[in-house]
Amino acid sequence: MGKIFHDSLSRRPPAAPDGKGGGGGGLDGGEMETRVTRLETEFTYVRRDLDEIKAQMADISATLDRVCAQLAEKPGKGFVIGTVIAIFGLCAGMVGATVTTLQHLQGTL
Repeated sequence: MGKIFHDSLSRRPPAAPDGKGGGGGGLDGGEMETRVTRLETEFTYVRRDLDEIKAQMADISATLDRVCAQLAEKPGKGFVIGTVIAIFGLCAGMVGATVTTLQHLQGTL
């Protein structure tokens, strides 16, 4: 199987209609080496960027976990609504008691 692979690499691709050779293979004056070097460099940058993205994703995940834990400690919607209703009820009771006291005081004067 190795011989077949080697043979396929040693053959030149058929010439393109423009006469420059096909597929970028063959005698290219070192252009292929330049292209491979450029691809390797680009891959290095892509790999570095991917590693940075993975690190940022880990940071985001940790932050999200922390926020979820903090939200779990907060009171629920029902508790907040119940508390607001209770406060309004207490305020209404205090206003009512104040009005009643003022009416009682006016009647005694």
